[in-house]
Amino acid sequence: MHLYTIMLDYAGGTYVAQTCAADERAAVRDWIGMLSSDQIAHSVSEEVAAAFEDFDYGLVPLNGLAGVWCANANAMQGLALVNVVKTAA
Repeated sequence: MHLYTIMLDYAGGTYVAQTCAADERAAVRDWIGMLSSDQIAHSVSEEVAAAFEDFDYGLVPLNGLAGVWCANANAMQGLALVNVVKTAA
């Protein structure tokens, strides 16, 4: 299990969470499950969860960086941009 930091930019807000997972895709799945937490307004969490619901977790590794990926999805209020960082091995 590894620690991942997940950052969401959406609708003018930036939200950060951490989760332990086997890999980056599992970290995104865990994060989607955590979206209903108090960190994010309920309406925003529903919009983002719905946007990533059918997402195939096509994370793109960022060039020149180790352990950093990004993904995006179209949500009700626009683009939801997610960055995933493998914070600890």
